Amino acid sequence: MAIVRELIRDKRNRLEQCAETLKGLHLRLAATLSPLDWEYIDRATTAMGELLLLKVTGIQKNKFNNLTTTLPPDPKRLLINLSNQSIEEPTLLVLSKGLNFAPAPRIIPYCDIIGGVEPAVRKLPLDPAEEVRVEISMALKRAKPPKANISRNQRAAIRALQRNKAIKPQPVGNPKPLQQSIIGCTFL
Repeated sequence: MAIVRELIRDKRNRLEQCAETLKGLHLRLAATLSPLDWEYIDRATTAMGELLLLKVTGIQKNKFNNLTTTLPPDPKRLLINLSNQSIEEPTLLVLSKGLNFAPAPRIIPYCDIIGGVEPAVRKLPLDPAEEVRVEISMALKRAKPPKANISRNQRAAIRALQRNKAIKPQPVGNPKPLQQSIIGCTFL
């Protein structure tokens, strides 16, 4: 990081020197040229600067678009099935999201939120504590559940995996014996 900072500092110093040189040149030209010639040169250089800016901006946008248009990896390549059970499409899609994926809750966990706030509110004086409780209750009344991030079939697949005790998700590189397991998340 120190090298990057040094390069940035050097570039800024050069830009500042260039700006000072341009300012001196600008003042000399303004003093020697007629107003009509100065206006023509000013319009021409401004137009050239805008064209150059558009060209450079287009190049940078194309570079960014090329970075973001990569295709998502094939879900079948992300999982290695070492079990004797076949994996259905919804299960495959859910497992390909990774072992750290969490589906959005279908209902708002009111009890968990209130249970997390109450211990902190108990330490406050009565009036501020009651204000906090009122604000929390108003916020919870207005709250809407988050939008689902998986389909119904995928949610059913998660439940089926949780109920099936023979199948356990294993991270790649786990040294434990791999019997009746689905290895997930290789992310090639």
